[in-house]
Amino acid sequence: MRELDTSDAVRDCLAPLRPVHAELYDRAVGYVLDGAAPHVLHTLANQQPLDVALVARPDAVVTGARLDAVAAAHPGWTQDGAQAARRTVYRTAPAPVLARFGRLLTSVSRDDGADVTERLVRLVDDVGRLTTSARGRQGSEGVEETLARWTPELMSEVVREYGLPDDAAVAVVLQVLVRRDRTSDQRRALVRNMAGDAFLVRHAGILARVVTALDAAGKRSFLDLAARNLEAHAGLVATLVVDKAPEVRASATALIARLSDGAQVRALAPHLTVADPDRLDAVVAHLAAVDGGVAALGDALARLASGRFDDEREQVLRRVLDGELNP
Repeated sequence: MRELDTSDAVRDCLAPLRPVHAELYDRAVGYVLDGAAPHVLHTLANQQPLDVALVARPDAVVTGARLDAVAAAHPGWTQDGAQAARRTVYRTAPAPVLARFGRLLTSVSRDDGADVTERLVRLVDDVGRLTTSARGRQGSEGVEETLARWTPELMSEVVREYGLPDDAAVAVVLQVLVRRDRTSDQRRALVRNMAGDAFLVRHAGILARVVTALDAAGKRSFLDLAARNLEAHAGLVATLVVDKAPEVRASATALIARLSDGAQVRALAPHLTVADPDRLDAVVAHLAAVDGGVAALGDALARLASGRFDDEREQVLRRVLDGELNP
C-alpha cells in the first residue's frame, strides 16, 4: 500500500463526499487542510446520513453500489485504504488540522453543536478504535507510532486550537481520559502508559478538580488509573475514601490499603476533621487497624477539643478510639 502524505490522506478520508457533491468535497478538504470556508460544517451537518456515513466511519456498513460510486469518483479508494488514510492523518497531521478534522467528524455525525469535550472524544475514540482494530493486521503500518504520538500533551495542543487556555485544555483532556462512558474503553490505551502517568501527576491540581466532579463510575475509573502510580495519587485517593458514593468509598479504601501504614495515615488523617461525619466510620475503623492510626485519631480529637464544637464527629472518632484504648 502506498504511503500517503497528510494532504493525500485527508482527501482519501473525505472521498465519500465526491459522488454526493464534488464541490462539497473540495470545500471540506480545504477546510480541514487550511481552515477555509468553515461554513461547510453546517452544510455537512445537514447532509443525509447515508451520504456521509463513510466519512463518519470508514468501516460503516453500506451497499456495494455506494462503495462502487466512491471508488468511481475517487479512483483507488477502498474501505481498508480509507482506514489506513485515517491512521495517517492521526500519525502525521499537525494539531490545527487534527482540530478541524475533529470538528468535521462531529458535523458528519449529526452533532455540529458538540462542545470541545465531545470533539476530543470523537477524535480520541477514533484513534483508539483504528489502532486497536489494526494491530497485527496486514496494512497496519504506523499503529504503534500513532499510539505513541497521541499523548495527553498532543490532545491538549489540539484542544487549545478550539480557543481554550492552557488549564482549561488540560481539564478537558483529563475529563476525556478519566471518565467512564459507553466508548471510554476505546481510549484506555492512550492513558495507560508512561506519558499518561506523567501527565496525571504533572497536573495533579487540575486532576483533583476534574475527578471530584465526576460521577461514581468516573471516580472508580480514576482509581483504576491511580493504581499505576499510587503514591503520587495518595491524596486524591484519600479524598475518595470519604466520597458520597458508597461504592467509591469502598474502592478507594481497598486501594489506599496497598500503601504503607505511614502513608495511609498521612493521607487519611487530614480528612478526620473535615469530612462529612456520616462518611467517617469506615475511615476511622481503617485507621484504627494500621500502625500510627490510633495516634492520628487522638490528634484529631485533640484538635476538635481546642476548636469549634462538633459533637457528631467527636462521637464517631471516640467510639472507635475508646474501643481501641479500652477493649
